[in-house]
Amino acid sequence: MDTQTQNQIKKCCSAKQIIFVALTVVIIAAIYYWTTRTEEEPLTDAEKQAIANEIQGQPDNITANLQQVSSSDELEAIADDLQNTELDNLDKELQDIQNELNI
Repeated sequence: MDTQTQNQIKKCCSAKQIIFVALTVVIIAAIYYWTTRTEEEPLTDAEKQAIANEIQGQPDNITANLQQVSSSDELEAIADDLQNTELDNLDKELQDIQNELNI
């Protein structure tokens, strides 16, 4: 055989080897993906209720702070209550919910 034919045979074999290795890597990656993925199961009604109860049982510091006002109806007491009331974070939970839902 001449050298040109030998070079073509070597190129053919090396191309086949590259294709074989690439296919092997793809197959191994696919098997790994299918064996490691976890399917999320929907929550049962009991689990949903338990989560709701846990959330409702948590203290609401913002509401507690807003309820700390003077019982006086004097103008100065009302003005002090307005000055001391923190209104900046009232919609923080709403923003958290929107971020979580990607709205």
